[in-house]
Amino acid sequence: MIHLSGQGLPCIAYDQRGHGRSNQHGYGYEYDTLADDLASLLEQLDLREVTLVGHSMGCGEIVRYLSRHGSSRVARAVFIGTATPFALKTRDNPDGVDKAVIDKLRASWAKDFPRWLGDNARPFFVPETSPEMVQWVMGMCLQASLKALIDCHHAINETDFRAELAAMTVPTLVIHGDADVSEPIEQRGRRTTQLIPGSQFKLYEGAPHGLMFTHMDRLNSDLLAFIQG
Repeated sequence: MIHLSGQGLPCIAYDQRGHGRSNQHGYGYEYDTLADDLASLLEQLDLREVTLVGHSMGCGEIVRYLSRHGSSRVARAVFIGTATPFALKTRDNPDGVDKAVIDKLRASWAKDFPRWLGDNARPFFVPETSPEMVQWVMGMCLQASLKALIDCHHAINETDFRAELAAMTVPTLVIHGDADVSEPIEQRGRRTTQLIPGSQFKLYEGAPHGLMFTHMDRLNSDLLAFIQG
């Protein structure tokens, strides 16, 4: 946002419920409520001609916002390292992740999330990323409610956005790295692009899930071009 605001674009971000400085509610970590939170922000500030930019789970929040609240306030959308369209392995989604694997991961979070985070943070970045940057991002993760993290993980993996993506009408840019181990590019970024009518896709070679930290200059340039285009 520092770069984009320096180009004269007003930029607004908010801490998702249960994260950062937001209240740590014991409920509301499914996509309907999270999309309604976004709607409340847009309505309270009366924002229009907005470009919604989401990363990972945030992309699903954009999709659900559009399906629940419409696109009258939204000019375009950007998905970065998206978790859509559907992660869970089912009969009609055979390339998805087995539920037992997901359950095991959440159980490890409940037991010792800081340990898991420390063991798994590095693939989120590139080898050149400084230890200080890694620690800073881990610190943000550790601010979140563990209840929120676990509930959000259920939502990310168990929500099927395939029909909603196909119904999207706003211009959409999908950006995904081919070194993303959190959200594999073929099952997430490419399939999401195929489902959204007229969407654009940009492949970032060698980029991990945290490409907003590792490929900052390229991302800033692509966002600015898409917004102004």
